[in-house]
Amino acid sequence: MMKTSKAFPNLTSPIRMGPHLLRNRAIIPAHSMGYLSEDGSVSKQYMEYLRRRAAGGAAIVGMGSAPVHQSSYERIMQPWLWKDSIVDSLAETVEAVNQEGSLLCMMLWHNGHNASHYHGVVPIAPSAIPSIITDEIPKVMSKEDIKVIVKAYKDAAKRCITAGIDVIEIQTSSDYLLGSFMSPRLNRRTDCYGGTLENRCRIIIEILDSIREVSNEKTAISVRTSVEHLIPGDPDGYGIEESLQAMKILDERNLIDWVSLMTSSHWNFNAMMPSMQSPRNVLKDQAARFKNELDVPIVISTRIKNPYEAEEILSSGQADAIGMVRAFIADPDFINKLERGKEETIRPCISCNQGCLGNAIRGIPSTCAINPSTGHEHDWLGPKQTEKKLDIAIVGGGPAGLEAARISRERGHSVSLYEKEGMLGGAMRLAGIAPHRKEILEAITWWEREIKRLGIKIFLNKKIIDHKSLTADKIVWATGSKPGITHVWRNRPQLFDGIPGTEKCPHGREILSGTKEASGNVLVIDEESGWPAISLVEYLNDSSLVEKITVTTDRLLFGLPDLQFTTELGIVSERLSSKKIDIKTTTLIENVENGFATTTSNLKLGPYDTIVLSLGSMSEEVPEGVESIGDCVTPRSWWAAVTEGYRLGCKI
Repeated sequence: MMKTSKAFPNLTSPIRMGPHLLRNRAIIPAHSMGYLSEDGSVSKQYMEYLRRRAAGGAAIVGMGSAPVHQSSYERIMQPWLWKDSIVDSLAETVEAVNQEGSLLCMMLWHNGHNASHYHGVVPIAPSAIPSIITDEIPKVMSKEDIKVIVKAYKDAAKRCITAGIDVIEIQTSSDYLLGSFMSPRLNRRTDCYGGTLENRCRIIIEILDSIREVSNEKTAISVRTSVEHLIPGDPDGYGIEESLQAMKILDERNLIDWVSLMTSSHWNFNAMMPSMQSPRNVLKDQAARFKNELDVPIVISTRIKNPYEAEEILSSGQADAIGMVRAFIADPDFINKLERGKEETIRPCISCNQGCLGNAIRGIPSTCAINPSTGHEHDWLGPKQTEKKLDIAIVGGGPAGLEAARISRERGHSVSLYEKEGMLGGAMRLAGIAPHRKEILEAITWWEREIKRLGIKIFLNKKIIDHKSLTADKIVWATGSKPGITHVWRNRPQLFDGIPGTEKCPHGREILSGTKEASGNVLVIDEESGWPAISLVEYLNDSSLVEKITVTTDRLLFGLPDLQFTTELGIVSERLSSKKIDIKTTTLIENVENGFATTTSNLKLGPYDTIVLSLGSMSEEVPEGVESIGDCVTPRSWWAAVTEGYRLGCKI
């Protein structure tokens, strides 16, 4: 049954797209989560992840990117569409999603020159241009190779149709195989598959023609494409004019039922998978051109996070439907909550890219940094009402404590939360203070609303020293971490007591919290790397009290490894290069004395008015007889803290 929200009438209204009437205009585009079985079939984990998003109200749930041929194989573990054995598990997945009222989409894909010899395949491409990811030179495809790939797409589509897949989507975006054919920079062919735009689209036309031959009246066929490739130094490359004309070629041949838009390529990955460092809704103006000039519906995605943004795009006529991946990763009940008028309870995506994209780049299954149940729909039953209601005292109002309090209260326990500071959020709130990271605070605001909605008792400015002073059936310690004096586990375990001379130097946390101040010529000693140091430096850079900032880091690049996994390294490095910041990489400080710092290579730096430490964190002392979660156990990520809070709340 379709329901329309009065506050979001466009987003929650049905729409006819191809042969299907969608129950609303919220689509989850195809995306990779890494949940596949080792034999290439759909695992129970993947199936339940998809079913849960269908149950949450999405009109279409997307799978993929799914390789159509073994030469596309890589480690992302998506359905192996080159094998007949995939049909049974696909059919089961279709049934699970359809039963929840959603359509299932499968994206057909070939990795092209981004495949690797490491996986036992020869990467192929229209031309011998190395991959920006692997740096491997691909085999130039012969016309016979092209015929093989066209047939592979057709056969993969047949398997999908046999399984009952509702929507087949062809990925022509980025610099994957079909996107490479479309790009004048990546396609240097002089035969009928190169040169003019129509020639560069020829393989796509042949693929879509072949799929139309085997499809039925119930199968929708769409194309996902990049509005532009954004290859640096390529002003005449593939941009909106060619992208629009390419889609017109497909539309005029009646080959597609709709077009799904994204942007960029692996040459500009921060635009393809943008974090909170990038603007929101970057494609809406370009999407409007596609909508005005094509006869098929337009789906727009790329960092559309909340229903207000989606509704504005639809009401302005810039698109027909909205693609939201990370918003549904963070909260599968996104649409259900809108339909119930509970939009304020939607758990927000903060575009941190830590649990989703970050995990994928690390080669481990994706999840969500602020929703730990993502990916565990198959083995975590979630919070159930407790039979024995307890009085629970939670000490610490950071992400671990907040999530433990929320889940415990959802289960029916009486919960009191004690926080030593005047605000909730802990170190996560400090992170949100930094420039360009304000979206982090959206998660804390959501927890605060949930805490209030659930009637949890909050005690701010209440430092608990002795847990025995608390009267409760269960006490949970979630006090977080404290500033570290050295990263003993990384480079220099001999400096267990810290760098000599830094005993009175402020820590980055103290600067961000406002308890201490930095001024004049400032040295930041960074051996933690990643976002804590970046946030500190950008905060100092905005201070009128600071004249110049020198950063010493043990890394080859300032920001590694964190920013490498979240697509943020390039955009942040560019931003820092234009400021009053001098970054000295691969530099370790031996000692500090009288405002000077001496490196391990005996280089003397200074003088400095303020020396600030960014040397990681240390766990707080945990008393005996309590449950402990989060950074007070040992300092880790938000995801670890929130996950432990969630798990503890479910089992108390």
